[in-house]
Amino acid sequence: MFTKSVLPVATGLSLILPLIGTATPAAAETDVLYGSFAPATSAFSTGYLVPWIDAITAATGGSVHFNYVPGGGVVDMRTAVSGIRDGVVDGAFYVTVSYASDLPVLFMLSELIGLGVSNGARLGAFNEFVIEDCPECQAELAGWNQQFLGGYSLGDYYLFCTREVRTRDDFNGLRVRAIPPYSRLFGAVGDIVPVTVSLTDSYEALQRGQVDCHAGPASTYVTYSFIDIADHVVELSSGASFGGSIFTFSQDKWAEFTPEERQAILHATAEASAHGAIAYAAQDAAALEAARAHGSTIVQVDDAVQQALAGWIAGNGTGAAERAAERGVSNAQEIVDRFLPYIDRWNALIPADDDEAAIAEVLWTEIYADYPAQ
Repeated sequence: MFTKSVLPVATGLSLILPLIGTATPAAAETDVLYGSFAPATSAFSTGYLVPWIDAITAATGGSVHFNYVPGGGVVDMRTAVSGIRDGVVDGAFYVTVSYASDLPVLFMLSELIGLGVSNGARLGAFNEFVIEDCPECQAELAGWNQQFLGGYSLGDYYLFCTREVRTRDDFNGLRVRAIPPYSRLFGAVGDIVPVTVSLTDSYEALQRGQVDCHAGPASTYVTYSFIDIADHVVELSSGASFGGSIFTFSQDKWAEFTPEERQAILHATAEASAHGAIAYAAQDAAALEAARAHGSTIVQVDDAVQQALAGWIAGNGTGAAERAAERGVSNAQEIVDRFLPYIDRWNALIPADDDEAAIAEVLWTEIYADYPAQ
């Protein structure tokens, strides 16, 4: 399964990735229209996408020229995949939660929440598996004209609530805005009431009393202004996730890049993935500090709730495969079983989000140095 050496970040690796674009730029400039639903201020933009775009621009001497449109200005969470296929954009960031039917294998993998010891470990496991050991994933992506380079990782989920939530009893009747599989995760604790509203409408739903809690990474408490309306931050110590496609071009656009430009893009992907992993962890920590400074109440759920959450996660590999089988994935359990060892492998490779250069080196060595030429 694994043919490369396992070199833990903990050994203190030092890396300065080579610059690819110091030679004379290509004669023709390749324009790239890149879309994202995420706000310009989110860690997806500031941590992952903007550093990636800047690195590619610098390394290619401007021969690859981006027009980056965040905030759903050209494609949003539900139109990104068709937008890439149809040439509306040349690439886009999207989350697979919106594409259970269109991308059932990738959706299944993104349902495997609560795994991995760091953002770097989660995105490394996901990216290596999708690129190197998941022909089912590649067939899905090809069907939508996608050249996948990398996904993202988020840390533990929190509940941002208008009332205190700590015990199992507190979850009974709790109206929670949470996307699957988190609604199922919280349903393992108590008899919650899942509420379906968009991420951008969740603030108003909290304000109007339509929901009691919004579930999300800590950073979104500030990014989406929940800090202004939800005074209770509930720590779950659970629910870290990975998936999506933050670095993806259309296959048509990928074919336009020269070999040198592709190498520059792959180097930038390793670097930006490492930067994003650390930046997202830092933004989560900063959001919690902002919550304390704001006077929000930060409470950890009790042991009984944590045990219920852990029990659900332990059985979720089987559950995710069963749900994927219902969506037509014929070998769903086999794919999950093939993927899970990658989590263990990358937990050893990147045990913490604390050394950007070392994480970038591991990602380059283990994934992008051998990225398929076509």
